[in-house]
Amino acid sequence: MLTDIKTNYKTWQIDKIDEELLMKIFNSKLTGVWGVEYNGRDLCLITPPYIRIQEAANNCTFENLPSTSYSIRLAFPTFLPLLHDQTIQLFSKLQGKPIFIQFLFKKANQNQMFNILDQYEDYLNGLDSPSYNKWIRKGQKKVISFLERFTEIEQRERILEAEEKILSCCYFFNIRLFVDEDISTIQTIFNKLSYYNEFVIEKEPNLHQLTTNRIFDNTYRQILSEHEIKALLCDEISKTIEQKQETETIEIISTHQSAIQLLPIGQKMERQLDEELIYEIPKALQKAKVIKDHKIEIIDTELGATVQRVTFKIPKGLVYSDIKRRYEDIKAAMATDLSIIQGNEPNTITFLIPCKQRDIIYLKTILENHDFIKFAEENPLPFTCGIDMYNQPVFKCLTKAPHLLIAGATNSGKSIFVNALLITLILLRSPKELKMYLIDPKKVEFTQYEGVTHVEKVVTDMTEAVNTLNFLVNEMETRYELMSKAKVKNIAGYNKQHKNKLPYIVCAIDEYNDLKMQHPEVEELIERLGQKARASGIHLIICTQRPDKEVMSGVIKTNLPSRISFRLDNSNEYKTVFGTGIPYQLLGFGDGVVKYIGQTEEFIRFQAPVITLDENEEVEFFENLKRYLKGEFVPHETVIEEPPICRLKRIIADTKETRVKELQQQMGIRTAEVAELMKQLVEEGWLEKESRGYKIIANEEELSKWKTH
Repeated sequence: MLTDIKTNYKTWQIDKIDEELLMKIFNSKLTGVWGVEYNGRDLCLITPPYIRIQEAANNCTFENLPSTSYSIRLAFPTFLPLLHDQTIQLFSKLQGKPIFIQFLFKKANQNQMFNILDQYEDYLNGLDSPSYNKWIRKGQKKVISFLERFTEIEQRERILEAEEKILSCCYFFNIRLFVDEDISTIQTIFNKLSYYNEFVIEKEPNLHQLTTNRIFDNTYRQILSEHEIKALLCDEISKTIEQKQETETIEIISTHQSAIQLLPIGQKMERQLDEELIYEIPKALQKAKVIKDHKIEIIDTELGATVQRVTFKIPKGLVYSDIKRRYEDIKAAMATDLSIIQGNEPNTITFLIPCKQRDIIYLKTILENHDFIKFAEENPLPFTCGIDMYNQPVFKCLTKAPHLLIAGATNSGKSIFVNALLITLILLRSPKELKMYLIDPKKVEFTQYEGVTHVEKVVTDMTEAVNTLNFLVNEMETRYELMSKAKVKNIAGYNKQHKNKLPYIVCAIDEYNDLKMQHPEVEELIERLGQKARASGIHLIICTQRPDKEVMSGVIKTNLPSRISFRLDNSNEYKTVFGTGIPYQLLGFGDGVVKYIGQTEEFIRFQAPVITLDENEEVEFFENLKRYLKGEFVPHETVIEEPPICRLKRIIADTKETRVKELQQQMGIRTAEVAELMKQLVEEGWLEKESRGYKIIANEEELSKWKTH
């Protein structure tokens, strides 16, 4: 796009700002500050700093700037729209006037737009002027909550035009004006865009340096949509193009943090490590005749979502296999379904013992995790397996699978996991970025997705399922022809070159066994898709309740190298899925293992997330999701209690306090809980354990992220 700009505007001086030029800027891959300047004589295009040419920059000079400077801003909250179905022909009407005006703009990123969407929601809930700063806004909401005790705060009606604005592509802006004469004429020009919002012109000294250096000032954090910028700068707007773009903007409801608010909030359970295990394990080892006395050196204990980890030094004279061979005897002595694996340190062994009370992992909690948000920004089809044995979230991208096999018996948690995976993709990608085909032989697993905008079909007829797979094979071949003509190797390369991007396609088959038994020919279609579909952006998720050797043939397993399994009926079925046994005794209800392309460990054990445990709440969630994706529903922000580890970080960052007793008093929780949190901070590199306490080793940059003042 920039090449076209350079070709058409070699001197960087232009006759007018038209829609074609603005669309080239809006569609450019170059990020940074763009702008337009008028100095009373010349109209000049300003490009991002890292591609500006000195000669070009000097075409618009700053000689004899008028002495009085003004800043032009929006009068009301930034999400409220201006009138944008007409133009004010700003620069045409300023021709010949002895003024200088500078308009700078830069694209708002996704997180910034999330924040502005939150501002809008707070506005609907009673805040007249919600701050862009979320911490200030939090204080504003507290004031509103206090006032609600004495008077009823009315909720505002939704403003469709505002929602269209903040769901479209928006830009932060600066407008600076230098003029000696009366500004009433200029104010009249800007007033023609008054609607829910309007421009105000305020005298502001000390703008000279910011203006001459073309420095963008982030102080006010105000945005304009592409439509509003066109209305402000262009002499005329093509009505047909404008209408088409409005339709596209409404369609691209790229789901984000606001949509995640639709997910139900789960209640965190209070659980404690079973300290009796420290005494039971050595007794069990002695009973199983692994050791002669009941003394072992415990290295580490940790409470996970599904299992408790107890790691200890392998006693002298023994090796790992000596203990492993006595597995059945140890299990009988402890009367529990434990697993034994190697420890993370040399000469150690870890016992995994089922928790008396397992934790429930809620999907919303993981999707709001900062690490997952970053992961989702960097990967096309992100999802989460859940929380691993070390209490760390497990993130995967379907494009790296490139196709996924999921197995699990009744009550293993397979169906709940598949739901969480599909919902994650729907919440994080727009219908223009992702299409889904869901094949449901049992006619009960995917019915709730009927009416979700991303879902092209929910197929319950097996003959139609074969036709759907045939369609996907043809779609794959068509895409390869398009990529060949574009001289690119994959969908990512194609989409970089073309405005009309190809969406990713995910096809999920719930019970592959049933489908293949009725239509054996599907194996050939699965094989073709498995071999070639990845590059064209088509990915398969194949699920099975009974991983039979005849059904899970070599053809299937070769083309689905990434696999997830929940509890199966016997060890042979695990071997059918993975080609080998697994080192764990899976417990059902979301306890699973994943073997994935590019994974450093052969198997990762995890506890899968749930959307909710309440069936009625799940039904309500799907209904709200469908309405939201159609633009009929705006979720309200839910206040989320700050996790204890985050609260502790904030206290330490603010006070520099590291004494457990003092922190316990400030946190208002048990000393043992604080000690566990401090241990976690040591592992994260925040603290260092000393003989008489702890020492802060986190750097100032990290500490500043958590300070509240």
